[in-house]
Amino acid sequence: MAYFVVSYQLNQVGQNYQSLWNEFERLHAQKAQRTVYLVDCDAVDASSLLAHFRKFIDGNDMMLVTEMVNRPASYRSYEGTKAWLDDRF
Repeated sequence: MAYFVVSYQLNQVGQNYQSLWNEFERLHAQKAQRTVYLVDCDAVDASSLLAHFRKFIDGNDMMLVTEMVNRPASYRSYEGTKAWLDDRF
C-alpha cells in the first residue's frame, strides 16, 4: 500500500465534479483540507494515480499528486486527518 497527497484546483465554473468527489469517497480518501485529500491505494506511483484522477477533471483544472514516504506535518486539518496519519505512520 502506498500513501499519496492529492491536491487540486478546479477552474471550470459551473462544471459538475461530483464524479471526482465520488471517486475520493470510493477510495476512502481522507479530506485533509478544502482541496487536499490523502489517499492510500495500490497505485504504482504518483503518475499512475494522477492518470487515474485526470479522468474526473477538465483540461482547465490543475492537480498535483505526490507520494508520502514520511509522515507529513500538518496544522488545523479537517477532522479525521490526524487519525488517518496516526494509522499509517
